[in-house]
Amino acid sequence: LSEANETVTEANETVAASEAGVSSLEEQIASLQEQIAEYESADANDATTRDAYNYLAVCLNALVDDDDDAALEAYEKISGDLLEDEAAEIYETIGEELNEERLSELFSSGKSAISSKDYDEAITDLKEAVEIDETYKDGQLLYYLAQAYRLNGDTDLAITTYERVEMVPLMVVKKDSVREVFDRSKIER
Repeated sequence: LSEANETVTEANETVAASEAGVSSLEEQIASLQEQIAEYESADANDATTRDAYNYLAVCLNALVDDDDDAALEAYEKISGDLLEDEAAEIYETIGEELNEERLSELFSSGKSAISSKDYDEAITDLKEAVEIDETYKDGQLLYYLAQAYRLNGDTDLAITTYERVEMVPLMVVKKDSVREVFDRSKIER
């Protein structure tokens, strides 16, 4: 009987050691899986950052080739928050230039559409421009949009848009061509 007890005890010790080994291996597997997930995430972030720089290069090449449509298409795919230093500055500058060109085109086409009494087209173009910069042309953009709404019979939107025109700060151009917000207190002194 004592031999049987010893055999059972040895077997129990072997099973316990095996279970401890299995538990240790399971912990190691879990740790390795976490590391793999971290590496995969880092690789995905690196790929996204690479994409941002690649699209910036594509955008610059399109601008050099005077292909504003391709430049805009590439620009819209750039995740600007992933760019650093000079690349971020270039991204901002390109955005300002592309937006300025697009605003000018939309503003002109919207005004032309009003002149030709195509108010729906005018509203479409001018609304798109407002999404880019509602203060464009010191409120003229909003004014023309309000006019298009009024002429199209949408009085409520026209009134709301006219009210937005009043919120656009008045700008003055100084002798050195610098634009700044009009300050009434300067003329009251």
